[in-house]
Amino acid sequence: MEITPEYVPALEQWHLADDEAGIAWHMLPMLTTWALTGTRPDDPAGCYSYRWCFSDQRALLAAVDQFDPATMDEPSGHVKRKGERRQAPNRDAHPEYNRDRCAHGKYVADGDCRHVACEAWTFAPARTP
Repeated sequence: MEITPEYVPALEQWHLADDEAGIAWHMLPMLTTWALTGTRPDDPAGCYSYRWCFSDQRALLAAVDQFDPATMDEPSGHVKRKGERRQAPNRDAHPEYNRDRCAHGKYVADGDCRHVACEAWTFAPARTP
């Protein structure tokens, strides 16, 4: 994604780009991380739908530089994900960047969903010291 950072004082965040679907991508500082957010144009309140947190500003900008919202579900290198589950419109073009997720947002192949009735849940017995 080609970025042209512009600080927006009223929002206290940087506007990075708008993609082909009209999603506005922003960068903002959180308490201990930096967040990349995506806001859909049809959101009446202008709230983000997608958010990924990165360890620092440089990690976020490096990930955004490689991120193609048209073919990739999410940027690489994030340390935390919040918001809705995102699927790129042309995700079949780069399947190596797009893994299946359960309804709760966890990767199915990892088997780490905490919802017992979920397809991505795996029983792990308690560990003893």
